[in-house]
Amino acid sequence: MEKIFEFRLTGAGQGRAISDFGWETMGPDDIRTWREAQRVLGRREIVTASGSIRITFDFSEIISGLEHNHCVMKDLELRRQAEATPTIGEFYQQPVTIPITVQGEFGEEERLAEYQAESCAVSALHDIFLVMNLAAPGSCDFYSSMLDLGSRKRAAVLGLLNGPFESAYLASFEGGWPRLQVLDLQQVAQWYWRVRSGFAQTPGNRAEKALFGLLHLAKIDVSPVSVIWVFYALETLFDSKAGENFRMIRDRISILLATQPRDAASLRRNLRELYDLRSAIVHGGLEVTHPMIDDGLDRRVGRAVGRYLDATNFGAAIVVAALQEIVKRGWAYPRFTELVEDGQPL
Repeated sequence: MEKIFEFRLTGAGQGRAISDFGWETMGPDDIRTWREAQRVLGRREIVTASGSIRITFDFSEIISGLEHNHCVMKDLELRRQAEATPTIGEFYQQPVTIPITVQGEFGEEERLAEYQAESCAVSALHDIFLVMNLAAPGSCDFYSSMLDLGSRKRAAVLGLLNGPFESAYLASFEGGWPRLQVLDLQQVAQWYWRVRSGFAQTPGNRAEKALFGLLHLAKIDVSPVSVIWVFYALETLFDSKAGENFRMIRDRISILLATQPRDAASLRRNLRELYDLRSAIVHGGLEVTHPMIDDGLDRRVGRAVGRYLDATNFGAAIVVAALQEIVKRGWAYPRFTELVEDGQPL
């Protein structure tokens, strides 16, 4: 039976959370990408066993908020140059709402149909989060976003943090390695729908596995588990098995990302730190912190969390950079082979 359900997502992040560095470039990039999102991601249709499901999203409030905040940033910069007092209250203060409509063939029972429609909307929002952050890393933050679940009078928190994407792009923007960039949203979306299997909850290929790993990373606080999810995505994407040679995965990263000699030392050092952390986690050599992670009670917590954070951010940056490179090359995902040939040809 054809049914229509209306939902609202509130609390989507307005702009970047970590730093205003590079706002002159990142602000217009984010605005342009979200404008394009209305055309590319604003409507989704999936054919399921029960029929076609159509989902529409209205991103106009996100776009308006970003445009408003960018104007405020330009005004603040003019005031700074004139040595005037800035006013932070001028930023967009209203909770951003994304209206969502789900229409399609659902069962007769109303509550079950609403639950199915909600699940489709949440799955599609996870896809939007990934596509946006692969196209413009850090541009989409659903960490505090809540989905109004209609007649059930409760809300679901998405809890998808853009931190790993934003950190990677900021480091790249400041000259770090690996280097991320803003890609054409249409190109990213076309690749994504090629490797993503509808609303499937189990992956069907290595690219989809890596994407699911990034989603898990975005949903948890920084901890030793973050390192495990980073390695899941890395080893899946670079087609290596757990515990295999450090040199092999390092070389595959270098080949795909065309690592320059000046960046090789950074790759080797940071990847080794990731390996050492995972080994310590798996074999019980890591001194874990209390789950409160309260540095007011114990200042050593800050150093421990900093180690997880640095390693996780580097690993996530490699995964995102690799996925961007795959998109640009028009591949679904990379396949690595070994070549054996005459060592001394005639």
